[in-house]
Amino acid sequence: MKKIAIFAVAAAALSSCVSQKEHLALQNDLEETKTQLKSITEERDALNEKMGHIQKRISTYYSKINDLKKEVVGDEASIEESPGSNGVGYATGNNELAERLLASLGSEVRDNNNVNIYVDQEVISISLANNLLFNSGGYRIKRSANDILAKIASVVNEDDSVSIMVEGHTDNIPISRPGIADNWDLSVKRATSVVRKLQKTHKVDPKKMIASGRSSYMPLVENDNRTNRAKNRRIRILILPNIYKHLSLIEE
Repeated sequence: MKKIAIFAVAAAALSSCVSQKEHLALQNDLEETKTQLKSITEERDALNEKMGHIQKRISTYYSKINDLKKEVVGDEASIEESPGSNGVGYATGNNELAERLLASLGSEVRDNNNVNIYVDQEVISISLANNLLFNSGGYRIKRSANDILAKIASVVNEDDSVSIMVEGHTDNIPISRPGIADNWDLSVKRATSVVRKLQKTHKVDPKKMIASGRSSYMPLVENDNRTNRAKNRRIRILILPNIYKHLSLIEE
């Protein structure tokens, strides 16, 4: 009987010891879980705050994209015919890049009717008459055009946050000669010639540039006489915010 009592006491003591160990283990697990939960909660709050900032930036950039779409595909005549007698026009906004560009191109804009600049908020439109850049019916850049392209490139190269869209425009007189299929072909070749010149000679980052041809379908004025057709034959350079760069910042 005494042996049984001793065994019972020993068993109870052992059971109590095991229970205490389990209790301590559970307490440790609980504290560790609380610590993990606190850390997860803090991370969640930080992510929610970051997400809020990102959503705000996305909304801002989508707004800019919509504004740029309106500028790029909108009424070109209203943009390029707006400059005054000195070849410079402003709509709204204060564009520091435009001021640098105008300072660089000042003499060309003042003294040359073949160069027009128009600024609307963050978009700069530079219109260059074809006879300034190319021979009639051709698409090879004249040597005399090198200076003005160099000045445009020097300003663009100072700012990583902008992109360039180069558009070729023709009149409505059909063209077909060796190496040129039609006006679409000519407008594209002229745009790509300008882009290549900016890249190879003036070191503009090719990732910042787009070349496009508009053929004769975006005229400034009616193609009803020689003077008007000359106005419609042009290269249009749009300098605008680099949306892809802004979006990559969001992804980071």
